[in-house]
Amino acid sequence: AALVGTQLFEKLAPSVWRVEARRDGGLAQGSAVAVSKNRLLTNCHVLEGALKVVLKQGKTEVTAKLEESDPVKDRCVLSAADTQLVPIAGVRPYADLKVGEPLYTLGAPSGLDLTMADGMLSGRREEEGVRFVQTTAPISPGSSGGGLFDARGNLVGITTLSYVGKERLNQSLNFAISAEMYWS
Repeated sequence: AALVGTQLFEKLAPSVWRVEARRDGGLAQGSAVAVSKNRLLTNCHVLEGALKVVLKQGKTEVTAKLEESDPVKDRCVLSAADTQLVPIAGVRPYADLKVGEPLYTLGAPSGLDLTMADGMLSGRREEEGVRFVQTTAPISPGSSGGGLFDARGNLVGITTLSYVGKERLNQSLNFAISAEMYWS
């Protein structure tokens, strides 16, 4: 059954982490979603050039390491050995997604931990072998690597980009890499 927003947040919040990619001369920030007791999905562009990767959730801070990467398709998998992660309940197949259904983002835009927003599935797109879920749910810098979820709490995708036109306006053109792509 579909959950209301507060129930959905309570179910998903333990599985979503802020990612800090510490680099020479700076820090990049994004998000990650736990899919097992020690593995998380994120975008490779979040980790680019990282000397150290740290996961944060509230006052908890855990070191993570890169386990798998496909930079061309922007899919990376992290592992965290020093903690027991709370994995998401399920992954929604791309073929089952319906345009118009409600979707929810959960991530750390601009470093604001566990920020949730809603929208709808506005399209299914495929480009260069990558299946994207287009949504009106907001995606901002720092949201990259966060989760796009259906109303039952299933992971639909890993939020990755917003399309900004020549007028520098977003127009709610936001995209997530289909979650099942991480297993292909």
